[in-house]
Amino acid sequence: MKGKVTVFGSGKMIGVGTKSVKDAEKDLTIAYTMLMNVVEKRSTASNTS
Repeated sequence: MKGKVTVFGSGKMIGVGTKSVKDAEKDLTIAYTMLMNVVEKRSTASNTS
C-alpha cells in the first residue's frame, strides 16, 4: 500500500496519499480484501463456537 485508507462507520472508504488514481484503486482493493478476510474469519469462528 502506498497511501492511507480510512473506513467510515457507514462502510464507505476513502484513500489518501497516493500519487495516482490507479495507486488509490489498488490500495482500496487491498483494504477491501483485508476487511472481507477478517469478516469471513469471524463468521467462521462464530459458526464453530
